[in-house]
Amino acid sequence: MNPEELISAFLSVWEKSPELFNNPEVSDSLGDLQNQLIELETASDQQIADCLENWFSNYEAITDAVDAASTRKLSGGDNVPPTTNYQPLVNLYPEITQILRTRLPRMGKKEGQSQSS
Repeated sequence: MNPEELISAFLSVWEKSPELFNNPEVSDSLGDLQNQLIELETASDQQIADCLENWFSNYEAITDAVDAASTRKLSGGDNVPPTTNYQPLVNLYPEITQILRTRLPRMGKKEGQSQSS
């Protein structure tokens, strides 16, 4: 998977499966991840992807979710939370989301196509 795909897959898991990050072992290390990403904010996508991969490789459930997210394209219906007792978790690490979103390709532009087409 290329760096952009990994970043996109991780961000998808981060935003759509917050329960994976809501256990003491994982949540205790999120501050470290945030600090690393802040330090790498101007680094290459490859360096960001390497940082993410090094971090989430310690957590099997997150690794599996990122792998699954990278192998499928989401349709509109996949973006709707279940109608059960869904309660979004408060994002305590907004910098992670902000940094990763700046790494994603601009919406409305298909991969490999320029704006002038």
